[in-house]
Amino acid sequence: MRVEQKKSSQGGSAYGGEEKKIEPFIEPQPMGKIFLLMGLAVASSLLFWLAWDNAIVTGLTFTFSWENILIVLSTLLAMCLMFTLIAMAEIVITNKWYLFIMAIVSAGTLFVFFPPSLWSFVAFMLVVLSFMYWKRQIRVDEDSRTKFLPQKIINNGLRLAVTLVLLAACFSYFSFLTTRPNAEQQTLDGLTSQGSQVVEGVLDLYYQDEFDPEMSLDDFLTNVTFAVGEKISAEGIKVETGNESLDNALGDAITEGISVVEQEFVDQTRESFANSFEIEVDGSESMSEVIDLIVVKNISQFLDPYIKFIPALLAVGLFFLLNIFGFIYRELIKSFSFLLFHILKWIKFIYIKKIQIEAEKVSLEE
Repeated sequence: MRVEQKKSSQGGSAYGGEEKKIEPFIEPQPMGKIFLLMGLAVASSLLFWLAWDNAIVTGLTFTFSWENILIVLSTLLAMCLMFTLIAMAEIVITNKWYLFIMAIVSAGTLFVFFPPSLWSFVAFMLVVLSFMYWKRQIRVDEDSRTKFLPQKIINNGLRLAVTLVLLAACFSYFSFLTTRPNAEQQTLDGLTSQGSQVVEGVLDLYYQDEFDPEMSLDDFLTNVTFAVGEKISAEGIKVETGNESLDNALGDAITEGISVVEQEFVDQTRESFANSFEIEVDGSESMSEVIDLIVVKNISQFLDPYIKFIPALLAVGLFFLLNIFGFIYRELIKSFSFLLFHILKWIKFIYIKKIQIEAEKVSLEE
């Protein structure tokens, strides 16, 4: 026969002992560690905006170079580091006011490199919104889990947070394009430089050894129109009459005649070339100068009426270009966060404690 055990009137267990109460987990929050995490987050934000400003000022060229690779990698790694340290602070620090101050100061570091304006202020607000939204999503996910998984927690809300920061970066880029002195002229110069590099790359790929940016226009026209004739002129014409002096004289005369014919044809070709592109050249200009003249002519002809819209189009295009690779940024951020979390745990900067929690269960009533 089973005997039902009853709880004591004092709330003890069926065996007479007192029921063990679940103690709330009160996270230790040393001020030194709080300020260290906040300082690292702000410093990483400053580093990101420094890298972004350097990328904008230096500019990227349409060529494969170590400078381009270094600019892209440094900016990408700086952004991932910023998100990693922000995430760690948002996970560990429980005081909402500290996190709010951290978000404001971190976002405000962009004003160090981008002067205050309407568009830089919009960028600032977007960064603050990104960090605060991400903090809320992290906190909700963290509170709902029974096991701490840093990558899973950080991933919650990360997509929108990264998108907002990328949008802020493009607004700061638009601010840079529109607030600097002689903004329209500098935008036009930038387009000319990029266009010239593209044209030089195409010519170099197509003509290879026959093209060099530093060669003169006449040399280039000679290379592409008189490759065979040039070889004959360079080697000279050998005539054998039995008289050495007569042979040399006839050879020189024929070579000089070919050179005159070549030059005449080059002059005609240059004139036709100049008329086609509506530029003025005398043949002594380097190919890079000629390409600049052509690009400036075409940009001025077709883009002058729309030059004020170019910065907006560049900023929008840059946003979509950056957003295409969003999955790469997110995976790097999660990987860096996982690595940083284990480093902090290894050096005993943070720790994980298992606690008991109260949970509601449903059943049938007797």
